[in-house]
Amino acid sequence: MRQHKLSTARDQIAQNYDPPVEDAAGSTIYSKTTFASCAWPRPTYADPDGYSEVVAVLTDGPGDSEASDASSLDRLKTSGCATVEVLYTYGSQGFSERQPPYILKLGDVISAYTGEPWTGESPYPYPARDEIVVVHNSKIGLDSAHCVEPVGAAQ
Repeated sequence: MRQHKLSTARDQIAQNYDPPVEDAAGSTIYSKTTFASCAWPRPTYADPDGYSEVVAVLTDGPGDSEASDASSLDRLKTSGCATVEVLYTYGSQGFSERQPPYILKLGDVISAYTGEPWTGESPYPYPARDEIVVVHNSKIGLDSAHCVEPVGAAQ
């Protein structure tokens, strides 16, 4: 934990960009959150010292407004992990509700509202090989993400 500068065995490191930045592909990035964990005995998906992380990059989604429920994307990346558990919370006008945990695989494109494959409007947010894409708007946010299965184990 000390080597990776974690304050607890599971830690969240947020980096907000104000103003937003642009990545190499021309996407606007609003924030990057690293969900880091250190465990011993070492899980099969973790580094030799027990460290693992899921990095969530918040960027624009394909929807043109909040009403589309697709105005934002979380692009989740991890090394060594094929399956990730995520937790989201919905909140609007004083109402808040935690979504059930979703178990996602590399290559998935899902709705944060249902955990089901997203089938919305164009342009379709294709994931990179090492990525999971979660489509949502600003009424729902990512609370946590962690690895559950190593690359090679999920089929």
